[in-house]
Amino acid sequence: MRPPKWFLGVFIVLLVSAWALSSWILLPSKTWGVLLSTIPTAVSTTNRTNSVNYILKQTHEPLFRKDDGQNFNSTLLRMWSRSVDSSRYEFCPDTSLSFGSGQKFTLDYFGDYIARMTARYSSAAKVVKENNGCFNVEFASRQPGYLDFLSLYDNAPSIERTKSIEDGLGVYSVEAIEKARIVLKRKAHVRNGYSSIVFYSRSGVSAEEMRGLGISDYNQISSFDVPDWVAKEYLGFDNLKLKSEALVINTEDKDLRDIVYNCFDVRRFRAAFLPSKHDFRDVRTLLPLGVPGAEAGLPEQICSERLKKKAQGRSLVFCNWTNDNYETLKKFFREIYGKTGLKVKLVNYEASELASLLYKKPRVYDLVVVMVGATRAEYKGFFDPFLGDNSVLSYKLEKTKNDYKKLLHEMDPQKKADISKDVAEGLAGNHSVLTLYQGYDPIYYPKEIKNIVVGRDFMEYPEVGDFRW
Repeated sequence: MRPPKWFLGVFIVLLVSAWALSSWILLPSKTWGVLLSTIPTAVSTTNRTNSVNYILKQTHEPLFRKDDGQNFNSTLLRMWSRSVDSSRYEFCPDTSLSFGSGQKFTLDYFGDYIARMTARYSSAAKVVKENNGCFNVEFASRQPGYLDFLSLYDNAPSIERTKSIEDGLGVYSVEAIEKARIVLKRKAHVRNGYSSIVFYSRSGVSAEEMRGLGISDYNQISSFDVPDWVAKEYLGFDNLKLKSEALVINTEDKDLRDIVYNCFDVRRFRAAFLPSKHDFRDVRTLLPLGVPGAEAGLPEQICSERLKKKAQGRSLVFCNWTNDNYETLKKFFREIYGKTGLKVKLVNYEASELASLLYKKPRVYDLVVVMVGATRAEYKGFFDPFLGDNSVLSYKLEKTKNDYKKLLHEMDPQKKADISKDVAEGLAGNHSVLTLYQGYDPIYYPKEIKNIVVGRDFMEYPEVGDFRW
């Protein structure tokens, strides 16, 4: 007896559904491993370091992006518009989205968020909630920089889950923060995408152990720490980074700052600090090439006899965080003492230990080398560590800080570039920061990734959620 047609139809539907379910269950999953110089103790938009910047690209999503450098788009809004004169804006949030903790991106949340961000941008704005679930923001005059402001990761929608974990609307959420690693999990599973990201500390991990950890990304550690086999087995290309390495001169004594800034020859000092690195890109101030206001070249240094006389019998503490430069630094500081009479005490720390002490008062260092950077061509990542509320400097630079405040509120691109030069020159002119070089190293990624776009913006901070293998 033949089964009725309706039975065959139901059987086929059930068969297809079972196949689809089994395919979904059996979808292969993969982990993206990242090696960091140090593991941050917290993931937060207010705790911006290079490592945190990388994590925020995975866990957070700003309200707007400008991926092509010109046009704004948003994955958090189902609809948005602005007036021709950029004085009125309408935002309609996509309330189907969720934070890492599961909390929804509700209208109530968005209303509070956009009111808070807009007040931070300008106290003269008015936010109005409308009945159709959209929000209007009105200004008395043209405000073309408003969307740029909302595209900063500092201003991305977020909620505090714990004191050390902040949840955003990115593809991944933080599952665990441990002493030697951080684990992120993807919110929604996709075929041939990385289901998790694990960040490991570089400290104490040998090249052989790196293979066992399944590291995908070696681009966050010093280039001379990258194992030789990576260049052979991975896809590599040159990359000029939005990062600058600089010597912080943290002493209130202006004479001592003058001595260090002028008598620590940049070429000789960076060769002593990084004896394994030989290819440097010169940049005159903190702003790297690629950020408006940056200038190529070396800082201007004049180690005069007058300065040498002022150095006699003085001393400073240099805190070091790398392992292969102790002897070369000792030799450099002996030369400085012979040349100027300035004594420099060399103290070694583990990188993770020094990172935790960097902002603690009283400062343990007079001199320390730091790397500053940003996930896009903006100024805050380079200036905030020195002029923000939580500065690594123990002294204040009132004029330069006021210039920085003006920069944060200026919206005209050319004026911003001009003010940024003033701020960078202020840090250099006060001899607070001696810029050593701009980051420029090969970038390596696994060859299995099918959709890498070489030359895309700032590949040292990839969006892992976009990768397919």
